[in-house]
Amino acid sequence: MSLIIQGKTNWKPLLIIIILSVTVGIGILLYQNKMELISKQIEVGNPEIMELADKNLKEKIGQMIIIGFRGTEASEQSDIYKIIKDVRIGGVVLSDWDVPSNSFPRNIINPAQTRKLISDLKKYSDTPLFIGIDAEGGQVNRLKDQYGFISILSPEKMGKDKTLETTRKESEKIAIELKDLGFNMNLAPVVDVNINPKNPIIGALGRSFSSNSEEVINNARVFIEKHTENNIITVAKHFPGQGSATEDSHKGVVDVTDTYKDEELIPYQQLNSEGLLNVVMTAHIINKNIDDNPTTLSKVFLQDILRKQIGLKGVIMSDDLQMNAINDNYSFEDTIISAINAGCDIVYFFNNSSNGYDENIAYKIRDVIFNAVKQGKIEQSRITESYNRIMDLKKRFKIILSEQEKAEISAKIKDIKDKKFSLIGMPDIMTFAETLSIADYVGEITNVRSAFLLAVSQEELSLVNDYELCYVTSLETGSGKRISDNKIMSKTMHPKRDMKDFLTIAKDLDKNPYETPVTCPMEFGWGGAMGPLDFIPSTWMRYKTKIEEITGKPADPWNINDAFLAAGLYLSDSGANLQTYDGEWEAAMIYFSSSTNPIYGWYGDNTLKIADQLQTDIDLIK
Repeated sequence: MSLIIQGKTNWKPLLIIIILSVTVGIGILLYQNKMELISKQIEVGNPEIMELADKNLKEKIGQMIIIGFRGTEASEQSDIYKIIKDVRIGGVVLSDWDVPSNSFPRNIINPAQTRKLISDLKKYSDTPLFIGIDAEGGQVNRLKDQYGFISILSPEKMGKDKTLETTRKESEKIAIELKDLGFNMNLAPVVDVNINPKNPIIGALGRSFSSNSEEVINNARVFIEKHTENNIITVAKHFPGQGSATEDSHKGVVDVTDTYKDEELIPYQQLNSEGLLNVVMTAHIINKNIDDNPTTLSKVFLQDILRKQIGLKGVIMSDDLQMNAINDNYSFEDTIISAINAGCDIVYFFNNSSNGYDENIAYKIRDVIFNAVKQGKIEQSRITESYNRIMDLKKRFKIILSEQEKAEISAKIKDIKDKKFSLIGMPDIMTFAETLSIADYVGEITNVRSAFLLAVSQEELSLVNDYELCYVTSLETGSGKRISDNKIMSKTMHPKRDMKDFLTIAKDLDKNPYETPVTCPMEFGWGGAMGPLDFIPSTWMRYKTKIEEITGKPADPWNINDAFLAAGLYLSDSGANLQTYDGEWEAAMIYFSSSTNPIYGWYGDNTLKIADQLQTDIDLIK
């Protein structure tokens, strides 16, 4: 810009520049003075500023802590509620067996109870929790089939199928079950190479996929991918490989100096290069060829090898720091400080060992880390590094949502609630939210899962859509006609089994039996089922009195509320009240055919697939 025009000075632009320069200069001085004042306040111990800084530090530390706890419920009076609120822990790991008391249960009784416990835990946390479990399959699976959970093969058995189909099927089963229950983290897979088949904690328990590192990689890849598809975080363990060990680190020091093979590191290198390692769990083993410290407490292993050589960007999580390999040789304080300085982002205390249970352990861990930072034993930058990795992981797996994601989910929830939910004879009358409220009410009475009850209604609807509705035309023979085209249907209603009950129901409800729609017959068997849940009259009569006792009015199979209530009672009596896979499958089969004859297995399979889809929508809503 020229400031000289026709030999005269143009003062206006110059004046603007001078004013701007002065303003900026004053601003910089004020900012510097403010920062100096804050610095001085911190130095002299200004209570408000120091409290704010300490609170922020403690919140970051809390995210680095994962613990186990006692309790099958989580009320606002429980210890775990207080810990979540006070310490703001990063997560919890559930278990079935309580080791200190040598008793069952610790956290897990059955699917319904576990689902409720997890739901409550999530409800209490301001920063969403990692909810973890050991569900490797085989012997190391806290969700046992004897409690009503799905039976899962061991990794060793999965790995024997070189096509990987068994691993694909089993890992998908695990991931879907975990997602359905509310878990978001699985402390699996084991990527240890089975160097020593007699290894008491790996090989002897069938926890390794194979003695061949490539086969371990291939199976672990499938396992991780199936979990990721279901938004479940996997934790690859036990770095740098525990397959050659001859001892159990739960019981004492495990030295692999003379047994460790380089190939044990290969699964971590390859899986990380493919971007599949979200969390790596450390082993409490010593390899003096590398470092005299256990891996969990070794900067050489965690920083030089895992971070720098392998290039891991994800989270490093310690194995349980109360195992005797650590507990017998290091103090509580030294263990925590050394683990964090070595590179552990998460310190894991299962609080479930023979050394006893400590209800205040989360507070103690937090205080050790906080004091260590204050005393300069841990750099505050280490806390920030770990916190950022943990937050990034929670965001990537949608445990923590951005504002945009929250808005998108809110819109999706509205769409789910508002979409029409058709039933037999009632197309587009009810919304999903309205139908779900009925199913929830029935669930409170019968303990039948809402998603499963709704799934039964949809599977029945799919059948009736094919075979349509009929009117009875002959009370003697049970023949009828299809409503859509008046086609004669000879097996519309079973004259001996159902006709008498049908006439009684019609009379009680003041309905004309010749103008009351029932289902047309399928390619096999008889039709004659009534209402939106497709009840045959003889089965309806088994629940008629019970429904009337609950509702205080005549039971009506064409009434949506009564129909769902009857279905819930019937399914509950048939085993669905257990809320297990097997219980629901058998209940669905009985609902359809009054038996569990595998020839009709397609009905049970289809119903549970629909239930899984509906459960996803319900979880999002709730």
